[in-house]
Amino acid sequence: MLKNILSGETCAKCRLCCIFDKYDVWETPVITRELYTKISAERPELKMVSKGVSGGYVFNMEDCWDEEEEIYRCPALDPQKGCTLGENKPFDCSIWPYRVMDLNGARVISIASVCPELYKKPLNVLVEELEGGLADIIFAEAARNPSIVKPYEQGYPILKVRNELCGKKVRLAEVKRGDLPYLCELYNRAELLDRLGAGVLDIEDWDEAFEQWREDDDEEDYIIYYGSDPAGWVKLSGLESGDCGWISMLVIDPEFRGQGISKDCIRLAEDIFIEKGINNAAMHVYSSNAAAEKCCLSCGYTPVPDDTGDGESVMYIKEDLNENYRTLS
Repeated sequence: MLKNILSGETCAKCRLCCIFDKYDVWETPVITRELYTKISAERPELKMVSKGVSGGYVFNMEDCWDEEEEIYRCPALDPQKGCTLGENKPFDCSIWPYRVMDLNGARVISIASVCPELYKKPLNVLVEELEGGLADIIFAEAARNPSIVKPYEQGYPILKVRNELCGKKVRLAEVKRGDLPYLCELYNRAELLDRLGAGVLDIEDWDEAFEQWREDDDEEDYIIYYGSDPAGWVKLSGLESGDCGWISMLVIDPEFRGQGISKDCIRLAEDIFIEKGINNAAMHVYSSNAAAEKCCLSCGYTPVPDDTGDGESVMYIKEDLNENYRTLS
């Protein structure tokens, strides 16, 4: 991809991009879910580990430590032949030493200083390469596979900033005792109580519920964050079933609605299910909640008959999460 400014012959002689020390092993290339499936099938000897809720995979570098030279070597590197992945080379590798990073909510393209060939080139040459269409390709791939976006590292020259900020990130954090006042206030809003047909819960009720959650391995509760702001609550259950994980509660704070947070939250919930070996996901949605039903459909969920339902809600299910992971529109 960088043939205009970096020759294959130069890379073959160098191979610095294929080795890491203890300080830059975080640069290990990210492998997308689709590529993970292909590499696992074709090269089962190459061990990969999940990056968790952030999505994607990386090679298990702990098995690749060279004690004598004190470096990690990419397991796909052949000392004589070079990279053995062929068409399955991760996108990270194809654009190295360019890097797409997150800087305070903006996606930026930087360059790693360890590539001697490119680092000695004038910055205007590196920027011109990006302006020629490469930046669009990198930002588009980052939009499709956000797991390749790394946190900005101090000292990396920034060559390109995405014209449109990528916005605040949605993330999940397991509920802690200090979150209970927020949950209490969120839950006790009249709108939610009316929809659930439930009564007000005080802080003592939430404290008791929190203790029960801690002892229940089948359930996990998360605060939804939009940037640094708490924006809702999601409850996941069925985590010990190994079959189907349930998004049994998904509440978005009214002031944060209409920003696509529910979609991102569903994707993150699916990440958690997949990491736990669960390949199907389901949820009940009130038939009166048109926005929630539209969200489920856009995320690849299908309404199914449910004899156990209450008549006021519809069951939505998504099967084969690994296959259908990228169905968000």
